[in-house]
Amino acid sequence: MNPWLSIEAEDYENHMSDSNVYQLQTLNSIMLSQISDYKPNSLAIFGIATGNGLEYTEMMDIVYAIDINDKYLTTCKNRFANRNNIKYLNLDIDNSILPFTNVDMAICNLVLEYIDYVGFIKKISSILNKNGILSIVYQNELKYGFVSKTKYSEVFECLNSIYHNIDKKTVIETSKTSGLTVSKSLEYKLLNGKTFTRIDLRKNNN
Repeated sequence: MNPWLSIEAEDYENHMSDSNVYQLQTLNSIMLSQISDYKPNSLAIFGIATGNGLEYTEMMDIVYAIDINDKYLTTCKNRFANRNNIKYLNLDIDNSILPFTNVDMAICNLVLEYIDYVGFIKKISSILNKNGILSIVYQNELKYGFVSKTKYSEVFECLNSIYHNIDKKTVIETSKTSGLTVSKSLEYKLLNGKTFTRIDLRKNNN
């Protein structure tokens, strides 16, 4: 069983928004920037969890909200029950064929660390529209530990079995061979000393 299935939505949110972590708030701001930079009409969000950032997608034609944990998606459905442009997909990214194509943008924030990210980049390049964007965010500074200490952090220890480092060079090389080029690279400093790297990859015209 994937360890993400054992982490309750309430524990996830309480940990991620804790003042010693502040990742939920940071990711919300980043997603606003990701969407504002490219203004997609169609968007796929991988690892949507409990819906952080979905409030910025109201004007889009279609949003695919994807997560391996169906309980997280239930939380999303309850919070955004008035929205008819969101399609929720309970998928294991590593082992599923994506049931959609032709999206303007795909967002994948703090997910690459838990999946086959080389295979993921190759897979996503095939479902992007011409000039489509894949925007990814991953965590650096592992000397601080990949899970910050809070009273909820123990429930995240199960993720040790699937967590792995992200190599930026590998991301860029894989992107090139998959028909994607880097359009933007940014870093975000967190209050606890960690940093997030954001890389935006654009699908080539040819």
